[in-house]
Amino acid sequence: MRSPTSRIAFAITGAALVAGLTACYPLQNSRPGIFPAPGGNVSAPEWFSCGAGPSGLAVKAYGMNDDPGVCGRAMEAAWAYSHQYPDWNHRGYQVPVTTRTAGTWDCGEIATDPTPYQECTLRGSPVDVLRLLS
Repeated sequence: MRSPTSRIAFAITGAALVAGLTACYPLQNSRPGIFPAPGGNVSAPEWFSCGAGPSGLAVKAYGMNDDPGVCGRAMEAAWAYSHQYPDWNHRGYQVPVTTRTAGTWDCGEIATDPTPYQECTLRGSPVDVLRLLS
């Protein structure tokens, strides 16, 4: 049987542990900027149709829905890709594509059946992706 002093010490230790864990793992709504207020909008990545690119291929861009430059970067990278690698002949590996203002992209062919497509990802930003589709 424990003494009253050890029970009090145990209770204080338990309360401190619970308080410490609560401080480490706050409730969802206590983290501003991550969970919006009811009715608030959250920026999320999505696919955009950017129009016709090189060789008449459709350019699709994946990016943040509040980023007005997502299609501009994708089109610049798509055209740079077609100029730097005009034969598109590099299935199975990626090639670097450098643009004037949109950074360096890693591009390659994705071999899907029946129709393969070209895909580029902006280095350092896995959210910025473009696809060239027929």
